[in-house]
Amino acid sequence: MHHRQNCHANHLSLLMLACFVAFAGCAAAPASESEPVHAAVSDQAPPAQPGPRIIESTSFLEFEGSYPKVDGEHFVAVLRLASIAIPGVEEPVTASMTVTRRAGNTPEVTVNVPGLQRARAQADGSKLKLGDSKLEGPMTITVTFSRPRRGEEAPPPQSVDLHLDAQLHKVRDGDLPELDDAADWAGALLTAAAEPQGTAYLATGNWRRVGREADADEPSRGDLAARINPTIRPGHWNIGISNGGLELTLDMGTRRQNWNHFRASVFESEQVRDISAFHGLRIRIDTDEPREDAHVSVWLREEDGSWYYIKSAIPLIDPTNHATLLFEDFAEAEWVAPGNHMDEDYVLDLTTISHLAIGVVNPLGVGKVSFNVRQIDLVKIDREPAPPAQLRVTGRMISINDHDKIPAGVFGGYAPYLAREFRPGTQRNLGGPVMLRSPPEGGTEAYMIDCWFDRYASAVLLNNHRWAESLASWGRTYAQNALDQGVPAHLEFWNEPYLNWANHSARNFQVNFFDVDSAEEGGPVQVRYRVQETDEDGNRIRGQFRHELGPVIPHFRWRRDGDQWRVEDETQFTYWSGRGNGWIYDQMLAALGPAVKEVNPDVQIIAGWDFRWNEDHWAAWDMLYKPTIDRNIDWIDGIAEHHYQGDTTAMPGTYEVLLAYTVTKHDRWIYAYNTETGDLIDAPARGVVDTPEIARAATQYRRAQYELRDIIYAIAQTPDKFRARTIIHSGGRDGPTQFARVAYGMMKNLRGRMVEAHSDDPRVWVVASIDGTDPDAMPPGEPDRRDMVIMVFNDHRTPREFSIELSPPSGMTFAGTARIENNTVDRQTFQIGIDQREIRVSSDSASLDVQLEERSAWKITLPLKGTVPPEPQVHHRQHFSPTILKPIQRGRPVDFQVELPSERNTAARAWLRIVVEDVHEGEASVLVNGHEVPLPKALTADNVTRILELPVDLSWLRARNTLRFQVNPGNHAGYRVNMASIVLEHGQP
Repeated sequence: MHHRQNCHANHLSLLMLACFVAFAGCAAAPASESEPVHAAVSDQAPPAQPGPRIIESTSFLEFEGSYPKVDGEHFVAVLRLASIAIPGVEEPVTASMTVTRRAGNTPEVTVNVPGLQRARAQADGSKLKLGDSKLEGPMTITVTFSRPRRGEEAPPPQSVDLHLDAQLHKVRDGDLPELDDAADWAGALLTAAAEPQGTAYLATGNWRRVGREADADEPSRGDLAARINPTIRPGHWNIGISNGGLELTLDMGTRRQNWNHFRASVFESEQVRDISAFHGLRIRIDTDEPREDAHVSVWLREEDGSWYYIKSAIPLIDPTNHATLLFEDFAEAEWVAPGNHMDEDYVLDLTTISHLAIGVVNPLGVGKVSFNVRQIDLVKIDREPAPPAQLRVTGRMISINDHDKIPAGVFGGYAPYLAREFRPGTQRNLGGPVMLRSPPEGGTEAYMIDCWFDRYASAVLLNNHRWAESLASWGRTYAQNALDQGVPAHLEFWNEPYLNWANHSARNFQVNFFDVDSAEEGGPVQVRYRVQETDEDGNRIRGQFRHELGPVIPHFRWRRDGDQWRVEDETQFTYWSGRGNGWIYDQMLAALGPAVKEVNPDVQIIAGWDFRWNEDHWAAWDMLYKPTIDRNIDWIDGIAEHHYQGDTTAMPGTYEVLLAYTVTKHDRWIYAYNTETGDLIDAPARGVVDTPEIARAATQYRRAQYELRDIIYAIAQTPDKFRARTIIHSGGRDGPTQFARVAYGMMKNLRGRMVEAHSDDPRVWVVASIDGTDPDAMPPGEPDRRDMVIMVFNDHRTPREFSIELSPPSGMTFAGTARIENNTVDRQTFQIGIDQREIRVSSDSASLDVQLEERSAWKITLPLKGTVPPEPQVHHRQHFSPTILKPIQRGRPVDFQVELPSERNTAARAWLRIVVEDVHEGEASVLVNGHEVPLPKALTADNVTRILELPVDLSWLRARNTLRFQVNPGNHAGYRVNMASIVLEHGQP
């Protein structure tokens, strides 16, 4: 069913942040309805809020002596030796090798000889000498041949003795060219690790052969080029120079790259450190080139290799910049770590810190970023122990933007299906056109999601000259079948076209799809179909084909690749599809969608690219998702996404942005559908795992935590905005996996109509519902029961105490015995399970004090007596600004307009609901029709958003409201507001 709403429609989450930010200026007089909006708005920003008060500090490290140094005892030399003749090898070869020397020893030399067949090369560089001006000395290269064929002996190893002689040329940070200037564009798309740069030398000279006479036709000498860097060793940074601090110039490049592009200098402690007695780091950074387009990032590493970071840690907006970084704000550095990207338990262990890194994460082509790290201190701050979190479940039935149930489809399965015992609300099927699956007999699925075409399939538009007719025909058949079978059909169009269409197999770039005869460098690319000839009766004539020209694909361009042609999308800057593939997808959807809706308007069409639309600083939204929505809005009902790994709390903020756009731009309530998710190691953009054995041991634990955290938070924040979530790898023929038994076992009765719930701690989430009140979420034949189900998740990285007050719905009572469950883990083996116990509660209320372990869930199930109130007793309605995705910069505030209906005059209360990124302590405030409200700190990792809810006085509001977001005075560079809205509450007290 389509939900058509005016632009004021939407939601306040069940999670209330009322105690997070106090009311600002509550005594201000209400403004006149006719008063100009800007009359009460001052261009002068409010005073900067103070940061945390430091009560003790000590230096994290002594800079003196920690700077990287190249000398004869400590260096890494990357050498390229051209045209070496090796006995037994037909042609002279070019050898590349890396010589590493630590404390005078040369433990390893790695050798790479491109084109060497059936052989491997080794080298001895232990006698090389590095002086003030020269790199010289002997080197032996040995080639060992493998046996060429059965029955023949392999040739004996062959050695070549060389003498190297090269002059040194010192270079500074950021000025280190590659030894090979030929760029591998396709390979660079996935590059995240930093290339060596820092205090270093370039060396040029020659090698000459020694030890035996060379054949007359063999070269006896050749060119040598080398790049020489410091050895990474304890007590030292790996790049940078001494200049009153650690001076860095990090070359970020001038071409946009994948979002995890970073450069960093890494400091390895001489011994593992316990810094758990401190609260954070105080860092001062100076720069001769102030800028607002780059921040400094800071990383910490556990001894086992797990990295955590703060992305936008320190601005470079002023000549002198500083920040106090609390350890609680460091996030897993997934995809952006100088080494291992993955921790087994999601918790930064401050007792085993071995490394610190300073650098920049920035893919936007900002060029060289220069700064000087002057001070790094460990600090303690003035902080009282946090009192127990206060949670309350009021018993009032709640409606959020006319949605009063937890959507059953968020407990869904995919590949293979989620087991029956967990009461799945949907299952996703992957197949070809016209595929239609009905919910299974005896199941709890409200509907099935039919996904046509996998990512490995090329676009129908490229391989079928009657593509539009075929898609329309398939759509009509599917829609008619759904009508005939009475199936609530949900059609997802294509699985992950963002990926293989453009990368890996690059299906849509295959040259045979296009008119290569007309190819010219940089020229347009036109589809050419190979069409089977038929006779007068329409029968195919064997072996006879003709060619027909199809559409010219926007943004596709021909590129010469040696003797061959290849096709590129000029807008693509990373591994996922650009605008050209976007156009192809949208054309096909425009052929399919109208045909489906013409036959059966109730079919729900789910469009999209199956990855996060906030990917790469929202480039995925700009390039793919927004055009797809704008071109196909008349027949789409949902947008699909996939998210793997990363911070799961990012996704509800993206759902908010999606709905803000579709409601205000198109007057359409478009739902988000997740059709694949889970915590895996093998996502396309992911780096290597340095500790695979630890990752394997913790797999079931991490996946269980991922599911619990993702689902509970999304229900708390956006139960009105997403319809489905389908977990991958939940089990197979051997039954459910361990993580599914724990996570979905705990959540299997979290169904039905929602009950109002509050928490005063934004990292302790609570959701509540009445199981048995959603017919679409009940197993057939189940007894008619009513249970109040409350789930709590502690998102802190330390145990958290909370007190929870529970009241039954009006006219109902608790039945006496309640069941409590919490998930458990053995921190040594990572074995997981569920603890269960029963308690007695009174009939009219319950009050419990609980200590909940870090990153874990708690549930209580309370049987009810009586009749559930037929209607919600409290209603939340959200009113959006049409402005989205705006950076807020120093001296450049941005106004968001929000219109409210006359019902605002009867509202019980109101609050701002906004989605932000990268808000530092004291950095931001919003003026609500001239009344100041400070924004709390919201530091976010890459591709992560934060939802904030800020109370406002009802007297401030009018029919047309201006929310002016600004940067406060102080050392602040700015933040991003992705969505802004006002929520009104109506209902019984």
